[in-house]
Amino acid sequence: MLRLLTVAFALAVVIGTAAFADTVYMKDGRKLEGTVVKTDEKHLHLKMKYGTQKLPLTEIEKVEVGNEKIPALIRQLGDPSWRTREKAARELVEIGEEAGPYLERALESKDAEVRWRAEGIMGKIGYIPAALKEKIEGLIEQAKDPNPAVSTKATDELKKIGRKALPEVEKALGAADEVKLIERLRKLWDLLNVVSEEKVLEARVTFTRGQRMSSNWKAEVARLRQSGMTEKDAARKVLDDIINLFEGAVAVWPGFIDARTALAVSYYRMKEYRLSAEHLGVLVNRDPSDVSLIGMLVNCRVNLRKYAEAEESLNRMLRIDPDSGLIYAHLGTICIKRKKYVKAIEHFEKAVSLGCRNASVLYNLAFAYEKKKKTEQAIRLYREALQEKPEDYNTLLRLGVLFYNLKRYDECVEVLEAFLKHHPRSGEAKKVRQLISQAKKGKQ
Repeated sequence: MLRLLTVAFALAVVIGTAAFADTVYMKDGRKLEGTVVKTDEKHLHLKMKYGTQKLPLTEIEKVEVGNEKIPALIRQLGDPSWRTREKAARELVEIGEEAGPYLERALESKDAEVRWRAEGIMGKIGYIPAALKEKIEGLIEQAKDPNPAVSTKATDELKKIGRKALPEVEKALGAADEVKLIERLRKLWDLLNVVSEEKVLEARVTFTRGQRMSSNWKAEVARLRQSGMTEKDAARKVLDDIINLFEGAVAVWPGFIDARTALAVSYYRMKEYRLSAEHLGVLVNRDPSDVSLIGMLVNCRVNLRKYAEAEESLNRMLRIDPDSGLIYAHLGTICIKRKKYVKAIEHFEKAVSLGCRNASVLYNLAFAYEKKKKTEQAIRLYREALQEKPEDYNTLLRLGVLFYNLKRYDECVEVLEAFLKHHPRSGEAKKVRQLISQAKKGKQ
């Protein structure tokens, strides 16, 4: 009797705190998940997906209380503010595996935004019920099979599983480095993202509204300022509204590439590099040939100081396209950030040999040579960079200072005066004038 009272008391506490995804362990070995609705002297009432069960207290081994914070975070995934949604998503990712059952139930939400975000978070924390995950992995391997009969059957099975298979498909896409395999997995990704014509139309309308607001940016800000908002607050409100629309389009149709691209670019322009990288990662895995998106993804990861991830992505792309000078240039940039100047020189030289020869590449190569005390090579390359882009801020400043340190004062004055001509209002202008004055004195 004492044991029963203890169990009943514990269950009463559970009901007051948990919203769903409580777990009841039965003495016969069963594990039941649901929402504890109430308890009485003899039974625990557990609301499950297909109805409520009355479980005798005498047959219950133990009850695990769900994390009361998680349901609130799940609800916030549908909040009107994207900042609130993002904060909730980050916290759920941090909670990790424990949030899995809650997120799985959130896939049944009527709110498309909640469903989309829940699915994405499940992918990030790697939550898929073990048996289903094993089945999906096996089917993906079969879908890669060059035999059409095998791959078609596996693809049909994956389509039946639906979007729950997406995280594993995206993982396979991210690891693929052979063009034909990427094409097969991309088709599978597209198939799993197919939605009804009504949802496609809804997504396109929402996306078009976001595009229109983005193109009328200044007018939208001016309109809000007339209502008394400061320019900063008005600009933020317009940005939030644009992102909400692009997010809404992607939530309704996750395979809408144009909307996902616009969302990634919007985050990138706001310097929200983590959020931008999430969407760019999906886009680049799906199409590793899009050099502009690759560049943005690398810049995001560099700004987040995730150099290893950036290098890993680029090396994978290099396996797909070994003659891409741009990829070598990006690798060189990462090496400079990591102060690996010898490796940087190797990558930039390779980029130039493959035809990727622009002012940025030449400047970075010159910078790496300068760091390795190879002064003449650096000067030659800085001059070549200025032939490509005569007004370049960094090249003029760097070369002028280098000439000053080498006591080549005539060349120093020439370059720094060119700097002032192109950048008279620069924050460095005062120091540059002082350096020119000192260089002229050094000539005497």
